[in-house]
Amino acid sequence: FIDKLPSGRLDGVNVIEKEHQDSYAAEVRVFRCFEEVKDNCVVIHQLEWTHQQLSALIPDHMCSKEGCKKGPDDHPCHRQAMDVEGECDFIVIGDSFVAVFEVKGLSLQGDGTVDEVKLEGCCESARKQRNRMVDLIKSINPLVTTYDFTVFPNIPVELVSERYLVDDIMFSDELEKLI
Repeated sequence: FIDKLPSGRLDGVNVIEKEHQDSYAAEVRVFRCFEEVKDNCVVIHQLEWTHQQLSALIPDHMCSKEGCKKGPDDHPCHRQAMDVEGECDFIVIGDSFVAVFEVKGLSLQGDGTVDEVKLEGCCESARKQRNRMVDLIKSINPLVTTYDFTVFPNIPVELVSERYLVDDIMFSDELEKLI
């Protein structure tokens, strides 16, 4: 990375920059694993879709009114057509399945309570993103088999509590499962 962060305790902009670097490094690690896949599949990285695309595929969707400047008569779902509605880190399309991967670049800092809150927040955020992507895929083809996972490539399994050791969450030591 071009930026060199100060050593010791980080604060302010440096914390945000460190989180961006960790997220980037995490996605690169997962991408490198997908490069090693020998099966016949397509890997899509950073797929985004607009509100208009979502509306075309799921016409009866519900939107948030948060931040909407228009009234319900003008725009009942409160979103602009070209607003980015969602994104997904990786989608793997195989012969008989589609797998959704949401990568979180969280690095634990050794502060039990803070780390637990951050990990829980990342899991919840990733689950919502994965569910939205799976809903979109199922609206295109309801018969396709889908799988979805959250990947924490910066965190080894031994640093997390048992409640996170579930089938849809992967940690750094489990990245070989992607190959």
